[in-house]
Amino acid sequence: MKLFSILRENIFKKSFVNIFVLTLFLYSFSFRFSFVTYIVPVSYFLVYIFFNRKLIINLKASVFYVLLGVLASLLLIGGLIGLDFEVRVKSAMYLFLFFFPMSYIFYCEINKHDINTTFKNLLLSYIILGLFIFFLHYNGLISKNRYQHVGNILAGLTILLFGIKSKWYKWVCIGIVFFLLLLSGSRQALVGLVFTLLIYLLASRFKSVMYASFIGLLIYLNWDYIFKKIETFAYNNGIETLKRMTYAIKSDGGASVQVRFSIYEKLIQEINFLPNLSFSPNKDSLLPHNFFLEYFVTCGYFFGILFFLFIIYIFVKAIINNKNNVLLYFAAFYFVPFNVSSGMTSAKYFLYYCLLVIIIQSKKSKA
Repeated sequence: MKLFSILRENIFKKSFVNIFVLTLFLYSFSFRFSFVTYIVPVSYFLVYIFFNRKLIINLKASVFYVLLGVLASLLLIGGLIGLDFEVRVKSAMYLFLFFFPMSYIFYCEINKHDINTTFKNLLLSYIILGLFIFFLHYNGLISKNRYQHVGNILAGLTILLFGIKSKWYKWVCIGIVFFLLLLSGSRQALVGLVFTLLIYLLASRFKSVMYASFIGLLIYLNWDYIFKKIETFAYNNGIETLKRMTYAIKSDGGASVQVRFSIYEKLIQEINFLPNLSFSPNKDSLLPHNFFLEYFVTCGYFFGILFFLFIIYIFVKAIINNKNNVLLYFAAFYFVPFNVSSGMTSAKYFLYYCLLVIIIQSKKSKA
């Protein structure tokens, strides 16, 4: 499978256009937007439904939507009771008017095509979107605070590029995109890639785990020397991601990591068996930075445990049965932003690609 052949053969296909538009919407739309902006995704959904009237959804996808529907309903009810229109009501509307319709179109599109076609469409979408938003971010045309989103898109693209069965230019492309990721300043993306690599090693042969353990031992034994070299290289060359990583290691995680652990300790104490209609994700001006915890506090232990076990179940089963499918590791990468980022805007990627994992389980892998 060659990169340029994929570009030439798929870029004008209807299936690619739909996936690209959905990917663009996924990046662009934030729950902080005005309610008026939801006219765009809702209209797109209605037009799609009009021209694609044969709608099918399997049991696992139905369970997924029900569990998210519980969260959206509780946020809406609690927000209306507490007059919290800026956070809870907006979050609920984001789920009802953006995430549910857009993710359902995505589900329908990947369900009607084989896995190989889905891989090509996602790869092309991420190439175009990733390089475009990096250019905008690097030149100050979008907010510098969006560096995590830029890094996560580039990290996703890095993983997808591994699915290309080609010669040397595959590795050149991976090297270029990874270098852009390092320039973005996103520690989260780098941690997510390491997490994804560990999952791959655990899912692959025992020999790979042994090699990785041996390399890890060598790094550990020479850590001081290696760390100093990385730190010097990062500061001498202005590599923002490495600068932030070395700072975090030297300062026991850095201020942002320490704040997150403080938030987690407080949130765990607020979890009850029953749903909590008074909980607002921006309580004390600090977002939860962990969507699982946010779900547990809002929906209670009963729905929280169901949601957690369901997510773990679909991923473990999919990886066991399709351990060489790059799309699974692409989806798994977003588990890290899902658990350390602030708010729905970052968590949406992992939730969105859970549907990809559900579809992969029901199809024979060809990617």
